[in-house]
Parts: sequence; C-alpha cells; structure tokens
Amino acid sequence: METLPTDLPDFMAFDPIFTEDYVSKIRQASVSARAVPTDEILVDQLGGKTQNVKTFLQDCYEDYQTIAYYAGRAFKGNRSVQNEFGKNDIRKARSSQPRMIVFMDMLIKTTAKYSAELLQAGCPQELMDGLAAKADTLRNANSGQEGFKKGRGVSTQQRIELMNELYEVLK
Repeated sequence: METLPTDLPDFMAFDPIFTEDYVSKIRQASVSARAVPTDEILVDQLGGKTQNVKTFLQDCYEDYQTIAYYAGRAFKGNRSVQNEFGKNDIRKARSSQPRMIVFMDMLIKTTAKYSAELLQAGCPQELMDGLAAKADTLRNANSGQEGFKKGRGVSTQQRIELMNELYEVLK
C-alpha cells in the first residue's frame, strides 16, 4: 500500500481504470475494514462481560448466604419462613443468571417483610439495604452481556460487507 502512490503512473499506463483517486479509495476501504473489530476481539470482549456477570452472580450468592444465616437464627426450626428466603431455591438460582435475578427480587421483598426479625438476629441493615443495588448490578451486567451476544452477528455482517468493499476495489 505504501509503494502504490509511487507505482501509480505505471499502473495508469497499464490500465486507465487506475486513477489518482484509486489510492484514496483503497486507503479508505482499508481503514473502514480495519475499524470493525475482528471476531477474536469480540470473543475476548464477550469473555470479559461473562466474567463480570459471574462475579456479580457470586456477589449475590454471598449476600444470600449471609442473609440465610441470619434468617436461620431468626426463624430457627421454621422451614417455611426459611424457604421464603430461598433456601429451597438457591441451588437452581445460583447456576442461572436470569434465575438469580428473579431470586434476588424475591429475596429483597422477603428481607423487607422480615427486616425486624433479621435485625434482632444481628443482620446488618447495610446488608439488607444493599441487596437492591446488587440485584441491579447483576441485571445490568446480564443485559449488557446478552445485548453484546445479539450484536455480534451485526458486527460480523458489517465486517464482511466492508471487507467485500475492499475486495471489490482491489480486484
């Protein structure tokens, strides 16, 4: 690409299709094609988003475990109330982002319902108050990850179109 401007007179003599603006057309098509991230980069970016979701999923689980500890103290022997806190649902929720989001929404409501008993059992108010923020963080990270997955096909199509444009100029 760097020698083309110097060799352009030879190309123009060979075939009149080569003109002064040919170099800028090639440059522009090349710059446009290289501006779209490769699939390898998209996969790496998706990996980062996935890692964030896993981290936030674990944060939610850890907060649940602490709440469950205090719920166990506050409602010792009362399996029904402990199940309201999700004791019978956490295994499935822990392995699924969408389920954990729903789980956290229910945990927030249950924690609010039994806040007096939890406080009396020693549960920190900050922990209960922080559940909504943790749930929102997980929800937003999950939405971002899913949106990125959906957009990957669009980016791939765009890259193919731009590479085809470059190919058309070069052929």
